[in-house]
Amino acid sequence: MQSLAALVEPDDAAIAVAMRARISERLLLDAAELFRISKLTNQAKLEALLKVFDATVTADAYVKELLDLPFRAYVTTNYDDLIETTVAAVSKQHLLSYRNTSTDLKAASYSKKRYVVHLHGATQVPELIVLSRSDYAPLDSMEEYKLYLRHLFRDFTVLFVGYSFRDPDINLFLDYLRKYQGLPGDGPAIALVPASDHEMQTRLRETGIKPVPVEVDGKDIRLWEALRKVAEEVRRRCGGQIVEAVVSEREQSLVVHSLAAVYAYYRVGRDQPVRDTVIGGIALSIISQLADKERRASVEAIERRLAQVLFLTSSSAQEFLGDALQRLEAAQIVVREDRQVRLLQYDEKPLKTDFQFLIRRLRDRAQVRYNVAIPPDVDLEAFLVQMLLGRSLGIAHSVVRQRPIEVVDLDDALGQAFAAAIGQSAPGWRGPLFAATKSLLSAPTGDEASTLASLARMVMMTDVVINAPTLKSFSGFADVAKIFLDANVLMPALLPNHPRQTAYSEILASARERGARVIASTAFVNEVASHRYGALQAYKLGGFDDRATFTRYVQLFGSDGINAFLGAYAGWLTRGGEGSFANFLREFAPYENEAALTRFLQERGIEVVDFAFDRDIEGGRIARWEAALRDQYRDQDNPKPRTLIWHEARQVEALLVSMDQRSPAWFVTADRKLIRAVGAIVEQGHLLPPTLLQVLLTPLQVGAYLDLASDRNVDWAGYSSLFWTRAFREFNEAFAEYAVDRVLREYEAALTMSIPAILEACKTELAKKGAFVNEPDESGEEARLKQFRLLEQFEPRFYELMAQEKRKRGLL
Repeated sequence: MQSLAALVEPDDAAIAVAMRARISERLLLDAAELFRISKLTNQAKLEALLKVFDATVTADAYVKELLDLPFRAYVTTNYDDLIETTVAAVSKQHLLSYRNTSTDLKAASYSKKRYVVHLHGATQVPELIVLSRSDYAPLDSMEEYKLYLRHLFRDFTVLFVGYSFRDPDINLFLDYLRKYQGLPGDGPAIALVPASDHEMQTRLRETGIKPVPVEVDGKDIRLWEALRKVAEEVRRRCGGQIVEAVVSEREQSLVVHSLAAVYAYYRVGRDQPVRDTVIGGIALSIISQLADKERRASVEAIERRLAQVLFLTSSSAQEFLGDALQRLEAAQIVVREDRQVRLLQYDEKPLKTDFQFLIRRLRDRAQVRYNVAIPPDVDLEAFLVQMLLGRSLGIAHSVVRQRPIEVVDLDDALGQAFAAAIGQSAPGWRGPLFAATKSLLSAPTGDEASTLASLARMVMMTDVVINAPTLKSFSGFADVAKIFLDANVLMPALLPNHPRQTAYSEILASARERGARVIASTAFVNEVASHRYGALQAYKLGGFDDRATFTRYVQLFGSDGINAFLGAYAGWLTRGGEGSFANFLREFAPYENEAALTRFLQERGIEVVDFAFDRDIEGGRIARWEAALRDQYRDQDNPKPRTLIWHEARQVEALLVSMDQRSPAWFVTADRKLIRAVGAIVEQGHLLPPTLLQVLLTPLQVGAYLDLASDRNVDWAGYSSLFWTRAFREFNEAFAEYAVDRVLREYEAALTMSIPAILEACKTELAKKGAFVNEPDESGEEARLKQFRLLEQFEPRFYELMAQEKRKRGLL
């Protein structure tokens, strides 16, 4: 600070004198404030900060030892890059470096790599440096800063190291924690402090940080001895591996303990926004836990518990409870009596009833489809709870942190849920249970879909509120101006009876309600028209006039895994529709060219635009995006037509232009390969900005955002299957699931242990015929038709292998 005063003196001697006076009184924050209001120009102030703080700093042996620990992240208020350079030198690892911007803090909260966050800025961007109290104003109003710290203190154990806790920068941070974060005080935040400094220990406890007193001599040797013990414990527990970022057990426990009350309040049937339902349900859960025999609990006790559970300050807990009680009283669930709350009615049965319904359907599927009875003592409720928790909490994190939703590997999810709820054994009914669960989650009946969607939605939204209890809105969706649609969203939205039509059309309706423009580029309109023509050709080439053949084709690939027009036709037939495919198209897709389709879209409130970019942009930026996407698709071993990749590159450019113009826009796509490709490009370097991933959204994310922003209750029945959308399935995976389903349907469960060997034999013979190799010029439907024909020819061989296995086991 003395150096800054010296740099101010030539231009503003009075301020320099005042700064030195404050420094002598150790009022360093006041001195920093004087520097900020000095007569130096803004550029001169930035240059002064760089000159003072951008000095080379080296780490001593103790610091190197500390930074060699396998911590998940390092968070610092220092401006230098000591942590990054030391970790690189000691462990040969590159740390991702984030600063105090909303974009960086969002990225840090879901980073899968080790990272460092500079909470008070870094010298590389001096305008972000937090030096004085006034510099903290932007952070006070930044929701992402609050959310990141909530994530940090709730999901990790935070160890404060290297602070005297009297430095101005850490004092600013502690003031912020007291103001916005209600830490419990007994961990997970801990600090090593001198045993003799009782005043500091008291202050840390008041902030919610647990002080760990350490005897410190003049050279701080004992402090480092204590840190060595921490290091030994860290290495013992994690074996030198980096601590992975996962959903914390504490978070899961909070959701589970709140869910019954949230669901009970939801089932009361009040037509209110989902956020209000969850807030009321969480408060109801705590009231029921604290209520005495007369069903009363004090307001103070409820507020204290809310503050502990949700990491809220006292004032935030009061506001949260006040909002909740107002709604609970209106529903005649509780009544306020002075400074107490009395519970009038509370029934946890709705949650239990709906889980029992799903369990019956799961048992029925195993029995009817596969002739297997799941033992009655198996805890299928715990199994389903684990499945719902694992998926819904992952989606909630994506919603709160505005990151892409990861695809679900159903086989892995089933295995993990089974191990957690039932055990590590592999009984004979495990295979039929897994197959029945896949069927229930991926292809539910109407009432099953409604129940699954309600449960998953309440789990997800409960976790969203637990993660962000004070957040009123998420940046981006509250004022989004434009929503661009990919063809893979546009087609199902337009086609009645497609399995995703209900969900996608709800997204369009909600977007229009909020005044957003819904837009399709001419490139994707062309793609829709091409798919319609391709569906007619596939129907003819596949011989699908034969209803049994078409049914087998849909069974193999799924109605949402084939051409959208064929998938909608399959749904129409399932619901009792009659007639040819051509008649279906004339009724529900009456457009044979792009001009007719454009009119059809405009009549339904969807704009069609042709992106007009300069030739230099087309040959420069867009060409770079196209080349980068092509490289990623090559790495994914997933060839795409060059024209389609070019369309995607132009859409990326349109999003970047909207971001530059500060005109909020989204691109909604169900193409997870595109999202993975863009994510990989962002992660590799600086070609595309991380903010692009916050506007490249899946339909499920958009549905969640619009639900949170809505002032009414939203029907999520159509979203049920979207919760369990899987990654792209190669034909060998589709074939394996099809074959397993046929085996379990038509043969004894005793054969399930032989299925892997039989499938391997089948796949080997199919591979020789080229079933698993697509030619670069083959479209998706052409490849599927080729594979289907081979399977049709091969099916007799499949039954022959099954008969051989039955004879071996004496079942024939």
